[in-house]
Amino acid sequence: AHSQRPFTLNVIPKLTVTSSSPLALGVVGVPYSTQLTSEGGGAVTWSVSAGALPAGLTLSPTGLLAGTPTTVGAITFTVFIKDANTSRSDTKQLSLEILAPLAATVGAAPAAEVGIAFKGITPTATGGKGPYAWSGVGLPSGLTIDPATGAIAGTPTAAGAFTAHLTLSDTTTTKVNVDVPIQVAAKLALITIRLPSIRVGGTYLVIVRTRGGVSPIKWKVTSGRFPVGLRLDTKTGSISGVPR
Repeated sequence: AHSQRPFTLNVIPKLTVTSSSPLALGVVGVPYSTQLTSEGGGAVTWSVSAGALPAGLTLSPTGLLAGTPTTVGAITFTVFIKDANTSRSDTKQLSLEILAPLAATVGAAPAAEVGIAFKGITPTATGGKGPYAWSGVGLPSGLTIDPATGAIAGTPTAAGAFTAHLTLSDTTTTKVNVDVPIQVAAKLALITIRLPSIRVGGTYLVIVRTRGGVSPIKWKVTSGRFPVGLRLDTKTGSISGVPR
């Protein structure tokens, strides 16, 4: 003899944490929010089962990881999910990197002169996540910016007061701006063409005039020599004395 009876077996999906690791980057001082995800359904509750969250962040029972990070670093922790109505659960190790804020700084630009190679200036990038990329507008004609280092170099071709607007970006597509004032002087030139005459024994004082150039200007005699009794001041460009 035998007996039969139909049974119904309800097979429910496996509960799985589906959030990928590493999680989206965070930045110190910038509000952070990301929703952790799972598949399998049910009344899922989230918690941290191992490790610790980055300082300033909390994980809600619904899986919302949020807060404002306070410390730089790469953190690894394990999340635990459980279905309140079944015995299903799952764990997954996640990592999250918190970055320092992206910042760009630059010192004062050295004096520049038309036709003279610029001594150069290199800004400094900190925070964010490299590699960095630089761009700039408003540079004096003849100067260029290195997109990898931000270094400004070249030979100016026009005088004037300029403000170079530099933009720094990192791999997170975050951008910051910094302005660099650059003063370009006209090319140094002598504008005194003729020196006045004087009698022997008279007191003589003449300042040779210039335009353009970058201070301090140094003077020297390149050929010939002064009349006996006169001399050149190498700091001011004045010619003075009593000719004999």
